[in-house]
Amino acid sequence: MFIHIGGDEMVRLRDIIGIFDIHIKDSTDFAKLFPGNDNKSPVTTVGPDSGEIKSVVLTDGHIYLSPISSLTLKRRADNLYRDLAQEPLKPAD
Repeated sequence: MFIHIGGDEMVRLRDIIGIFDIHIKDSTDFAKLFPGNDNKSPVTTVGPDSGEIKSVVLTDGHIYLSPISSLTLKRRADNLYRDLAQEPLKPAD
C-alpha cells in the first residue's frame, strides 16, 4: 500500500518511519535527522510549486518535505491500515 504525500509523490506505507510536523524540526533531537548534521539521507521537497512545507516524512534512506499536514498524512495512513484489517483473507490455492 502507498500513501500520497503531495504532488506526484507516493511512498510505500511500510517504509515510513515517522511523520512529523515541520515545526518540530527546530528541536535538537530532530535536527540530527537533517543534512548538514552528518546525515546522508537525500531530501525531496514534494508538491507542484514546492510551496509551504507542513510536514516531514521520514523513511529509511529518504526525507520528504510535504505540503500536506502531518495530521492529514496520519489519517491517511490510519485509513489504509483500517482498510487492510477489514479485508477478508483470501484462501490459498
